[in-house]
Amino acid sequence: MRQDVDRQNGSYRQGLILGLTMAELLLLLVFCLLIALAALLADAKLKLDKAEDELAATRTLALSALDEARREALATPPQAVQAAAVQPGGGTATAAVAPASGAAVDDTWDRLVAADRTVARLKAAGIDPEAMAETGDTLGALRPLVEGAGPERVLADVALADALRERLGVAADAPLDADQVAAFVAESRDQAVAAARRLLEAERQVAALQESVAALTEDAAAAREAAEIAEAEAAAAAARAANLVPDDVVAARDGRAADLPPIITLKEREGFLFETGSAVLGPAFADRLTGETAARLRALVDRFDVDVIEVVGHTDERPVARNTISNLDGALIDVVRGGGTVEALVPADNAGLGLARAVAVARVLAADPRLAGLDVLPLSAGPLVGTDGRLIEGATFADVAERRRIEIRLRRSGAPAG
Repeated sequence: MRQDVDRQNGSYRQGLILGLTMAELLLLLVFCLLIALAALLADAKLKLDKAEDELAATRTLALSALDEARREALATPPQAVQAAAVQPGGGTATAAVAPASGAAVDDTWDRLVAADRTVARLKAAGIDPEAMAETGDTLGALRPLVEGAGPERVLADVALADALRERLGVAADAPLDADQVAAFVAESRDQAVAAARRLLEAERQVAALQESVAALTEDAAAAREAAEIAEAEAAAAAARAANLVPDDVVAARDGRAADLPPIITLKEREGFLFETGSAVLGPAFADRLTGETAARLRALVDRFDVDVIEVVGHTDERPVARNTISNLDGALIDVVRGGGTVEALVPADNAGLGLARAVAVARVLAADPRLAGLDVLPLSAGPLVGTDGRLIEGATFADVAERRRIEIRLRRSGAPAG
């Protein structure tokens, strides 16, 4: 029994360790997912900060270029240019134009390139340079960009536009498409929502894992307590087996020799019971006889060197209600020898009922191979002997379950019975 308990405890501990290991692996996986998500969010934040910085720098350059162009336009006087005119007769009249130096040409070209870039950036910001040139209200055209926000806001918007172009694969000087920007924003929002949902689900899984770990801890504590109880019971059972004094063994009465074997009592309250007025063994009764009772008898036989087992049937004093005559005189020996069944016995009184029940128990014990070679003798005390081993004082005719019992006594052949 101890080996079975140890084996069960070992299997349980292995299962518990496996369960805890799986829980730890799941926690580690969730933790790694959270770290990866945090890294992605941090990278996105860095990219956004970089785009805002670039947008701020671009807007600063754009405003500087616009201010410089406006100042030069206001400060430079108009120059006289002699244009070539086509004469009606096919001739031409050419005005004299002062030749320009190479440095002036290069400077003019650089200004044209800068102005082209400025026009592209204005268009990307939603400003029509041609309409601005026609109205002449440069500040009015630029005012919507700066109203309610300082230059930093304008520069941030320009940098954001450049970042969006790069993200969408659009050329740096091409205008942004509103549909593309809206789709990109919607996609980014969906990704953020999905990430938030994954994070929430991960938090829920972590909470569930924590609850599972707590439940496993409680189960482990309960199992440990049960194992300790089982070990204590196994130790007690081993001690009882070593001392050969089971719970249902009655020690010898006072005045007997100390080396006499004890008396084993099979009591109704412990499951060794018959139906009223019957000597037939139930399945549970028979199983216990061939199991624990036979094993205890074998141990006692070996210890006390006995060869006779007496099975004594006891009853209470309630009369046995029978309308037929007892057949024990003719059928008893045949049933004891195995030629008939216990069901065929018909007792007419308590003495016969006690004997029939003793025969039923003796037949099972005599058939057990562990008790082979021993004399198993069925006896009856009827209602005469009380639970204290003495004759009863008077008839009570009461229903006393303690008096309905089977006593098993051991002795050497040739020694007096009981």
